[in-house]
Amino acid sequence: MSSTLPATSPLTLPITHTAIRCNAWGTPDTLALETLPLPALKAGEVLIEVKAAALNFPDVLIIQKKYQFVPELPFTPGSELAGVVLAVGEGTRFAVGQRVMAYCGMGGFASHAVVNAAVVLPLPDAVSFETAAAFTLT
Repeated sequence: MSSTLPATSPLTLPITHTAIRCNAWGTPDTLALETLPLPALKAGEVLIEVKAAALNFPDVLIIQKKYQFVPELPFTPGSELAGVVLAVGEGTRFAVGQRVMAYCGMGGFASHAVVNAAVVLPLPDAVSFETAAAFTLT
C-alpha cells in the first residue's frame, strides 16, 4: 500500500522548479542548474515532486548526442525518478500525496517533473525513493 498525505494537508503547487539543463551537446560538466517555469499539467499527466533520480549510461550519452534518441536542445535529462504526486491531470489513476516511481525518458533531473501517467508506477512504503529511482532501467 502506498502512502498518501492526509486529505487536510494544504499543498501549494510551485510556479517554478529547478532543473539540470542541457543547453549544448557536451560532457556532464557543461550542464547548468536553472530555474524554469513549471510546465502546465495536461490530461493523462502527473506532477511529481522528485525525491530521487538515477543517473544511467544512456543519460550521459544523450547529453553528448551519442545516443539513438536525440532530443531538441535545450532539455532536462534524467530517465528515472521517484517522488510524491503533487497534482494529477484528468484521467489518471494516481492520488495527490501518493509515492510513485517513473521511467520518464527525460526530465528526471529536476525538483519537479510532469510525467505521462502511463509510465508512472505506485511505490510501496517498504521501497526507498533511491532504490525505486534506479529500478526501471538499471
